Amino acid sequence: MKKAKYMLPLLLSLLLTSCGNHPPLYQEDWHINTLELADEYFPKYFEKIETILNEYDIQYENEYSNQVDKQAKVKSYRTTYTISETVYMKVELNYLINSKYMFSDIKCDLYYNVTTEEDMLNIPQKYIDVMKDITNFCGNNCVGDEFNNKYSKLKEKYLNGDTHSSGWGNEYLLVATYGSLYPDTLPSMGINMDYKTDKYRLDFILWDYLTDTNIWNK
Repeated sequence: MKKAKYMLPLLLSLLLTSCGNHPPLYQEDWHINTLELADEYFPKYFEKIETILNEYDIQYENEYSNQVDKQAKVKSYRTTYTISETVYMKVELNYLINSKYMFSDIKCDLYYNVTTEEDMLNIPQKYIDVMKDITNFCGNNCVGDEFNNKYSKLKEKYLNGDTHSSGWGNEYLLVATYGSLYPDTLPSMGINMDYKTDKYRLDFILWDYLTDTNIWNK
């Protein structure tokens, strides 16, 4: 995502309402206020995510990286979990180096690619549960159990023909459902589905403030 597109919604979202009926948002339960603490604690989120994958007996290969964007004043910690040729998950944790704003966020996408409508409508429950557990461990505002509800709503919309053209051609359609009123701002969660003939892709989406409630021990 381009910096301008990414950072502006990130800052504006401080004024927005959350996925549920909450007061105006701010980051709660947050003590990680130096880059040294981020380097120490952010890997613990990835350790938990890998524990969750193992609990559901999901085999994977992971590719880890981190980088500092000095202009945007953000350090990003990223891991891609390749589960199979058709299923993979990308996790990005961002630490805002400029302590004036004092918040960090998680972006997590699980991609599920299949070739039949039947498979698209019957995704294994374990993948939804993985997103649920990641949300409930890492996030501050979104409720992971909502992924089941959103998946049901997406299937209902698809079966009712409630689809929208992407503008790239009639063979490419999109169904989208989000938990936030503003899907391009933080926090938001939901599921996208795009498809062509014999090609479907589901994208389970989480973008939320991080909480350190489950990892902070100082």
